[in-house]
Amino acid sequence: MHRFGWLGLACALGLLGACGDDDGDTGGVDMAMTPDLGPCATQPPRPDELTEPCDYRVSNADRLDNPEFRVTNLQISEPAGTALTSGAVLNILAQAVEEERFNWLMQASITGTDVTVVTGYGEWDCETSTYAFVDGAAPPEGGDPDRWNPITITGTLDGNTFSAPPVAGSFAVPVFDESGENLDLELPLNSFEVINATFSEDRSCIGERVDDGSGFMNFMTGGEVRTFITVADAEVSIVTQLAGTSLCNLISGADCETDATADWRNTPNALCDADGNCSAGCDFAATGDCNAWEIRGSFAAAGVQIAD
Repeated sequence: MHRFGWLGLACALGLLGACGDDDGDTGGVDMAMTPDLGPCATQPPRPDELTEPCDYRVSNADRLDNPEFRVTNLQISEPAGTALTSGAVLNILAQAVEEERFNWLMQASITGTDVTVVTGYGEWDCETSTYAFVDGAAPPEGGDPDRWNPITITGTLDGNTFSAPPVAGSFAVPVFDESGENLDLELPLNSFEVINATFSEDRSCIGERVDDGSGFMNFMTGGEVRTFITVADAEVSIVTQLAGTSLCNLISGADCETDATADWRNTPNALCDADGNCSAGCDFAATGDCNAWEIRGSFAAAGVQIAD
């Protein structure tokens, strides 16, 4: 299994504990075999202990109409052939999920077939083992201090599969460095859409882990999303682990500061307005006014507790 697949499972999900066990017991894990994740982090189990298809920190079985999740695996698939979809960036995201430096939350409210989901960045409180959405917590020098605030999307439920149309506006999900104090990366997202997200029977997981024949349990994502990243946002989002390059450079395959947009290997293929309404299918060669990229990906998530 490639490194991201393992991190997305063994590391990211490992931090969730074994099937809802949140009592701090390491389950016989050899602590010398695990990374030092700090005093508040839960140590991941050994590979041979990852045997269940759904591992969660908190079960949603007794709150089926109000399930709460943290994203435990994120795989960006489009725009294909860019550094954004490469192992380097995916590994950064997987490592951050593992160490609880990338906390993307979803809090759902379900009434019949109507679903409302609050989603966005959340802070982890190790003392209470809960997460909480933030309000005005983004550093103002990087833009709008409300850009980390959650957004609300509304959609429908078909069986156990949720979908929601694009929601106007933008939000950003930060990735922190190992100190937990400095930004490694921000994902600035516009016109966010859930194509589908299938809940497990007790709504404690989206996606499941399966044996891929390699001796490891590989986490299969259970949800698909589409969003857009504007050129302007990508230019100011710096990826510190990759020599301080910008997100724009990673997606465009060029130097966004010095190279003409027409010369980028991956020119923008979408158009967003000032209100965060975006549409795909923009032809830069024909119009020259495309200002964003369409981003598609898949994700997995598992139950947590989100504080009010």
